[in-house]
Amino acid sequence: MSLDALLAPISIPIANALGLPRLPSHFSLILISFLSFHAIQQLSPIFFNRWFPQHYGTANRRVKRGWAVRACSMVHAVVVAVLASQCIALPELNNDKIFGTHPFEGQLEAFSTGAIIDSFLWDAMEECLIYPQDIGLALHGLFVLTGLLLTFRPLFAYTSVNFLLMEMSTPFVNMHWFFDKTGRTGTTLQLVNGLTLIVVFFGARICYGSLVAYRFLIFLYNSRAALPQLLALTYAVGTMSLQVLNWVWMYKMLAALRKRFPAAEKNVKKTQ
Repeated sequence: MSLDALLAPISIPIANALGLPRLPSHFSLILISFLSFHAIQQLSPIFFNRWFPQHYGTANRRVKRGWAVRACSMVHAVVVAVLASQCIALPELNNDKIFGTHPFEGQLEAFSTGAIIDSFLWDAMEECLIYPQDIGLALHGLFVLTGLLLTFRPLFAYTSVNFLLMEMSTPFVNMHWFFDKTGRTGTTLQLVNGLTLIVVFFGARICYGSLVAYRFLIFLYNSRAALPQLLALTYAVGTMSLQVLNWVWMYKMLAALRKRFPAAEKNVKKTQ
């Protein structure tokens, strides 16, 4: 008997209550993913404390949580980017952009759902209780989780895969943060990573992300007769909000790079 069959008494009532018929066949992977990322959060401090005793050991509670969250984020981003790159050409998704599904795509959605529940949404909501200014991150996590869960209806799995592919920029974001926290601010290594981050982020989230968002919005408009208006409106608003966030993050990353490398910026201006 498979693990999904063993978990059926739990997954089927949840799937029926939420209207997610695909959920039971992927429930075990969601649970495994959730437990795995929770384990990373709990165990990573042991290694960080051993490898970076000076930087990690003296950090405050919020910064230490940031280390664990970014460790999970790094694993999630690498795995998801690889899996998504193998899903975007699946004919089952491309031929039916609303209801199309594939077992491999389902594994991708399940893996990402478990990760988001544990290492992103959970932490973002907890942080909002202490730092209300982080509400944007919590709302971002809530929208992403909602989109992932709706692929188990199924709904818009094709678009979900394309958006998940943009996670390829996340490892460079995390490395930039780790360089700051380990005393490597302003080093050549951080400069190289920072420039790579700008290029990859611009390509993945600004160029490719804007194209995916534009095509999805056009698709929503053309398919409005086949979709509930509230659902279409929610997806449209969420998609546009995510793209606005990408532009805001791009601006902040450029500002952070200029702050850390003012000499490099002056040298560039002199050569112009």
